[in-house]
Amino acid sequence: MRSLLLRLKFGQDSVLGHALGSLLAGHPDLEGLGVDCVVPVPLHAVRLAERGYNQALELARPVAGRLGAPLLPGLLRRTRATRSQPGLSREDRAHNLRGAFVAASGAAGRHILLVDDAVTSGATLAAAARILREAGAARVCAAALGRTALHGRSRQRF
Repeated sequence: MRSLLLRLKFGQDSVLGHALGSLLAGHPDLEGLGVDCVVPVPLHAVRLAERGYNQALELARPVAGRLGAPLLPGLLRRTRATRSQPGLSREDRAHNLRGAFVAASGAAGRHILLVDDAVTSGATLAAAARILREAGAARVCAAALGRTALHGRSRQRF
């Protein structure tokens, strides 16, 4: 899975994104969530230009289709370029993401499913979920295709 996620993230492989997104969409934990929309974790414009596409968006497309929920990539925006997370401690990851996201109008009252490619410390999903909740989201759930090991990791609640 690690090599597939790296290929997805850095290989601009939208076909792989669709295949892996379909795999994620079929996970039984996603059934019955009752989400109003699916929101991919956004990339900053600089990182998006470097990569050519947002891998979380590619994963989110089939998830939204399977759940019959609208895909709303514009509901969450990354407002500043953050340092790359690999190699950062849990504390540094959380600090790195402070002030990195802003929610657009339209989050209020929604049950939102956030989609990302992988979770390490949970800092990215926690920061994004916090901003959506502050914008009035009724509930924010998260789904990711992979989970990497980080020493001292605890279970995150979003």
